[in-house]
Amino acid sequence: MALLTKPFNGAPLRDVKLDAVKGFLILCIILEHNSLLTLEYSWIRPFSDAFAAGAFLILSFLRPIKVTTFMAYLDKYLSHWVPFTLFTLFLAILHFIFFGSEDFFVNLFKAVFFASPQGIKESTGFMYIWFLPCLVVLYLLRFLQQKMGNIILILAFFSFFLIGEVEDNILVTTPYSMHVIAFIYILGVIYHHIHRPLTESSKYIRLASVVLFSVLCLGTVKVGWYLFLAGGIIPSWREPFLLLYYGVMLTIAIPCIYNVFSFLPDFIVNFFAGLGEKSLLLYLLHPIVFFVFFRFLNVDINPWVSFVVTIVISVLLAVFMKKIPMLHNLVFPSYISNLIRGKKV
Repeated sequence: MALLTKPFNGAPLRDVKLDAVKGFLILCIILEHNSLLTLEYSWIRPFSDAFAAGAFLILSFLRPIKVTTFMAYLDKYLSHWVPFTLFTLFLAILHFIFFGSEDFFVNLFKAVFFASPQGIKESTGFMYIWFLPCLVVLYLLRFLQQKMGNIILILAFFSFFLIGEVEDNILVTTPYSMHVIAFIYILGVIYHHIHRPLTESSKYIRLASVVLFSVLCLGTVKVGWYLFLAGGIIPSWREPFLLLYYGVMLTIAIPCIYNVFSFLPDFIVNFFAGLGEKSLLLYLLHPIVFFVFFRFLNVDINPWVSFVVTIVISVLLAVFMKKIPMLHNLVFPSYISNLIRGKKV
C-alpha cells in the first residue's frame, strides 16, 4: 500500500500513522522538557534525547525537495524563520521582564541572526527553539545536494564520524545548530531509503522492527545520557558503540514507531495523529505553558499531572490559534510571498 494516496483533486492526503508518529515524538519532547519529571526520573532524558528531536529533523527526508530554484527555496523554507523570530522576540521580552539583561538587543540580534543554541538561550532563557533555524538550513543543504550531487553526501558521511570530536562547549555555539545537521544528515539520507521497505513489509518484519526499537529504547536506561544534540553532546568515531547505537536508533525510529501504530486500534492512532497535526505549535507553546504554571506561578502539583496539564493547555492554545486564520497565517506562513501579499494559506 502506498504511503500517500491522492484524492480526485490531486492534493495528497495526510498519512494518519505518520501524524501519529509526530504525536508520539512531541509527547517525548514535552516529557523531556518537564524539569519536575526529569529531576525525579533519571531515565527520561537519556530516553527522549536518544531520538525524539533528531527524528523530527530526519522526518524531513521522507519526501524529496520539490523546489527547483534558490528563490523558490527561500520563498518556501525561509518561512520557518517567521515563527522562530516571533517566538524568540516574545521569549526574550519575557526573559528581560522577569530576569533583566544588560545586553538585551545584542543577545536578541545574535539569537535571531546566528541562532546558535547557546545564543538563543542567552537571549530567551530557553534553548528549545534551535529546531526551526536548524530545519531551514537542513532544507538548504538538501536543496544544494540536488544541485551538487555527491559532494554534500561525502561531507555528510565524514561529518557523522568526526563532529563529535569537537568539544560540546564549542558545538553549542554553532550557528543554526549546524553541528546537529552534521550528525544526522547521512542518517536522514539512509532513512529516506528504508522507510517504505520497513513500513510496507510483512507483518513479521514490521513486528521485528518494533521489537528492535523497543530494545534500543530500554537500552537507553543502561547506556546513559550520551546524546544531547542541541547541547553538543555527540559521540564520535572514538566511541564506536555509542555512534552505532544512536545512529541505528535515529535512523529506524520513525518507521519503527510507524509500525507500532499499525498494530494499534484506530482510536489510539487518531489520538496521537491529532497531536501530530499540531506538533509544531505544541513544540513552541509547551515550555511557555510549563514555565508560567509550574515555575512562575509555582503551582504545587504531582510531576505526572503537570505533564498532562502542560499537554492539555498547549493543545487548547494550539486549537485556539488555528481558529484565528489571520493570526495563524501570520505566525506560520507557508511561503514568504504569502506573507508579503497577505495571501491566505
